[in-house]
Amino acid sequence: MPNLKTLTPLTVARVRSGVICALVCAATELDGSLREGLPQGRFTLTLSGPSGIRRRLTFNNGRAVEIERKSSAVVLRFISIEAMAQALGGGKGTVIPLPLSPLFMKAVKAFVASSGHVGTLSSTRDFANDSEKRIVTELLMTAALRGVAETAMTDSWTAPKSSAMPDGVVELKVEESDLSGWIQKSGDLWRAGRGIPPAKVNARLSFIDMDTAFGLFTGSVAALKALGRGNVTIRGRVPMIQVLFSLLDRFGEIMQWGKDTKGDQL
Repeated sequence: MPNLKTLTPLTVARVRSGVICALVCAATELDGSLREGLPQGRFTLTLSGPSGIRRRLTFNNGRAVEIERKSSAVVLRFISIEAMAQALGGGKGTVIPLPLSPLFMKAVKAFVASSGHVGTLSSTRDFANDSEKRIVTELLMTAALRGVAETAMTDSWTAPKSSAMPDGVVELKVEESDLSGWIQKSGDLWRAGRGIPPAKVNARLSFIDMDTAFGLFTGSVAALKALGRGNVTIRGRVPMIQVLFSLLDRFGEIMQWGKDTKGDQL
């Protein structure tokens, strides 16, 4: 009998591909210098992998949005699930470009530049100013929430807890700021986003300040200690937050998968 706790490359590829798309969209909206440096014009790019994985991004004058269903003349197709999982985690994996459009070079350059910038920002720990720290914190929150949503819909190991969580909205919010994000469960569908929640909030995880939020998302601040000190507060339906924490732990394992795995050159 298979060990459900063991991560499969398919699970990793699905989660990582969703997270990178969410991060590219967030970064191009939040970071004006990134947006201005990207190729101008409108073009759509598809990240494609086996088992029906399709992630589509439309770039419009430097700003990216994720779209559900639309054909794309520019496709980056990974040769295997393993290659996709490795490459989207910062490793190496073979990809076949399908340049079916004169906008091919623009689309690929926009994705490579924006995803690379996301990686640089996400690993930043020394900041020139508060604005830069806020951008990084929001990117980390975006990754965490989208990662939880993708994990809940993809990972067999967490399926019992995910399905047991009641429908509703959980909000993450930094107090005395407009920085917030949300995750919504509706049956088997999970969604995540930034800003104002789309429906009534059933549970809220609040951070006393930006430093606390940044510390928790980077792992430099322990959640239990922060809760004990009152730097993090929970309101509403506590069981929803408990499921959120367990999914965050699993998402962390997914993002660490294959860090020592060697693959082919991307």
